[in-house]
Order: sequence, then structure tokens, then C-alpha cells
Amino acid sequence: MKRIFSLCLIILFGISLVGCGKNKEVSISFPEKIQSLDSYKLSGKLYTTFPSGTKECLITTYYQKPNLYRVEIDNPNMNDKQIILKNDNGVHVLIPSLNKTFMVKSAWPSNSSYPYILESLASDILKDDNKVESTSNDTKIIELSAKMHENALPSTQKIIFDEKTMNLKEVQVYDENKNLVTRFVVTEYEENKKLENSLFNATETLVSVSKIYQDASSNFVREITYPTYFPENTKLEDELRTGTTSNMRSVIVYSGDTPYTIIESYAFLNETASTSYLTGSVVVMAENIYVVDTNNVFFYSQGMEYVVASNYLSQLEMMKIGESLLVSSEK
Repeated sequence: MKRIFSLCLIILFGISLVGCGKNKEVSISFPEKIQSLDSYKLSGKLYTTFPSGTKECLITTYYQKPNLYRVEIDNPNMNDKQIILKNDNGVHVLIPSLNKTFMVKSAWPSNSSYPYILESLASDILKDDNKVESTSNDTKIIELSAKMHENALPSTQKIIFDEKTMNLKEVQVYDENKNLVTRFVVTEYEENKKLENSLFNATETLVSVSKIYQDASSNFVREITYPTYFPENTKLEDELRTGTTSNMRSVIVYSGDTPYTIIESYAFLNETASTSYLTGSVVVMAENIYVVDTNNVFFYSQGMEYVVASNYLSQLEMMKIGESLLVSSEK
């Protein structure tokens, strides 16, 4: 009888441990789960709200332990792709349609909050002692602080999980005024997926993907445009164009309370792969990768390279101006 009683205690104790594991708060269980993964593939749609409207793109993230990342940004409507790679050689932004690589001096992705990188979300949860966890409509929600990029103004995010599976469903990121900036909605997730090392090799990736997208560059319509979004009390002050109608570069200066400068350059497919060097945070918004430094933002779109620079505007404001250049406007 004593043996039977002891065995019953052991079984009951074991059941209680399993139950505790299942009932563990998601703010504890999610970081533990992510830390235990050897690899994963995460896919979803990123929606970004700009003054011109909401834009979307497809994002696929690959992770290989301990520190290999590949983030693909697909723009199906524009037949273009951009890729961020993190490997032992550093951080790379690949533009296959130009056969070009930008080497970025950056602590990405550990320097800020990235809704499409699970380690970033887990780290944010662990660091915020004031996070709030709640339940709503069969979901678990964690509200906590966010950092969209280095030197960004304080912001917040909501990380939303399925209550039954505790898998990530959605991440919402808000600016300092509580306005929704981005939503990342998960469409596919695979844990401990076997990944080839070549997936994280910048040279091999550029060669293989450029073959698919290099023909698209011949169809890009390159033109100098002007922003449709303006900070208050600013106006066009000056413009200097150099080059020819087939290879143009323009420097556009705006003056006023918050002066800024826009540089637009035609970019073309390189016959041989080329590399340029940048410094800053790497941020995905709307349909593009932005490299964000203290006083400027750089991005590429459809055969054009853009820089917005200012000592007076926040990086988010500069990105809004940059995005509005993609909406055709009159001078």
C-alpha cells in the first residue's frame, strides 16, 4: 500500500508540473521557447501606415543559431525584392535588381525592436519590467515599450499570441503619439527547420537572386519626384540637377522651421556585383529597407536611390518624406 501511495504522489506531482508549464505566462514561456530554438522560418505581411495611405509587403525571416539572419522583403506588385543578411562578415543589404550589396555598419538586429525577428521580440519582453499582459478574443496580448531604431523617440508595441497554441499571431508598433505605424501579421511559421549555410552567404545569394530580378530593372521608370508629405512651415528653396536625362542626380533643398535636403539618383544594373558602405540601423517599412542614421535615411526603390537628410527632423518624419517621393507629384 505504501508503494502504491508513493507512486500516486509521484504521478500527481508530475501532472502538476506539466500543468504549470502549460499555464506559464506567455511573457515567460515565449522567451524561453525562442532561446531554445536552433532555427526557424517566419513569414508574414507587414502593413505600414503613412500619410499617403497603408502600404504592404511580404516578409520572410530565416534564423540559424547562434546569430545568422536572412530577411527577404518581397514587393510582388513591383516585381522586386530586397534582402537583409547577417552573418559572420557583418550586415548586408542586397538589391538583386541592381546586382548590388550595401555593407552596413550596424548592430542589427540586436539594437532595436523588429516585429519580424523572434529574438528581438523575446528580448523586448525580458527587458521591460512594466509590460502588461492581458487576454482578449482567444488571444494573449503583451503591451510593452519598443524602439523602432537607434535614436528613435519612445514608442510602444503590442505582441499578440494565439491563446491555445501560444504561437505569435501579430505585432503592432505605435509611435510616440500612440498612432499605429506598422502591423506584422504572421502567415507561416516553422521551428527548427533545416537551413542550408548558403542561405546566409551574401555573395551566393546575390548571384542566385539577381538572375531572377535583373531583367526587371530595364522596366523601371526613373524620374525625379517631389514629396507629397511636408512638415509644417517648410518650402522648396533650391534644386541642383546634374547628369543627363538618362542618368540624373538631383539635390533638392527645403527651408523653414525644420529644413531638410533630398538627394535622388538614378541607379542601374551593374554587370559585375558591386558593394557600397553605409552606417546605421536597418528598418523595414512599407515596401523598402531603410538605413537610418542620426541625421539621414537612405533607401532604394525601382531604380532610384534616395537620401533624406535633416538636423531637425526625427528619423520617422524623414522616412515619411522619403516614402512620399514614391507618390508622383508636381513641383
